[in-house]
Amino acid sequence: MFERYLKHVEPSSRICIFTDPPFGCRTELLANTIQTINQMYNHINSFVQQVLPTFWIFPYFMETYIRQEMPSMEMADYQVNYTNHEKYREGSKAIKNGSPVRMFTNVPLGMIRLPTGEGYKYCQKCDKSVLKSNSHCSICKACTSKNGAPYKHCSKCHICVKTNYVHCGKCGRCAQVEEHNCQQYKRMVSCRICLGRGHVEKGCSFWKRYGISRMFQVGCAVCGGKAHILRDCAKRKVLTKEVYFLGKYHNEINEPI
Repeated sequence: MFERYLKHVEPSSRICIFTDPPFGCRTELLANTIQTINQMYNHINSFVQQVLPTFWIFPYFMETYIRQEMPSMEMADYQVNYTNHEKYREGSKAIKNGSPVRMFTNVPLGMIRLPTGEGYKYCQKCDKSVLKSNSHCSICKACTSKNGAPYKHCSKCHICVKTNYVHCGKCGRCAQVEEHNCQQYKRMVSCRICLGRGHVEKGCSFWKRYGISRMFQVGCAVCGGKAHILRDCAKRKVLTKEVYFLGKYHNEINEPI
């Protein structure tokens, strides 16, 4: 029955995949199902590569896992509320910054205009709608807030972080003051130079490998520039021979990522 339904769908028809799974659902399994439906749709209709618009409702803190499986998916700032959910409903006092549930989609975010009357605005620089509390960072070149609260830019971390985060000089990261363990934290984070896990920039083999003796403490750690973040540093990309392919970064230090 499902295959017959897909067979009668024209490329120009308004059909999409919409999923609102339980938050405990494995992203790998759901992503595989979505990709399988896309493959079936193309195979049955003899299309070369027709991508179905996909909308996936999930918490913002699962963004990394979703994009790891489906790099084309981007997170919209739209806060999803439920009428029958005790915690994630509109007006709930249990969540300080509004619902953490977001909409992930492969549709260009510039095509999705969120209602200004519900607390959203349009950012011309990002070409997308964001929450009014989400300020555009001129250094990161993006509206960086993820959780609905304002973020601040840390010149030492070279990224925007939550306002209650404090920079730790020992591990070179901004983190919550309470229960912060540097050694444990280092094992969890990814290096912003080689993008590998398990170490921070100070401990990266980058410095010895390319004979660079100085790590800038302010601005970009590699070149000292203040107009870009470390990920976008041209010098870093050239030295590591970094390329971006199929949603993943590859470089000669940590290959593949």
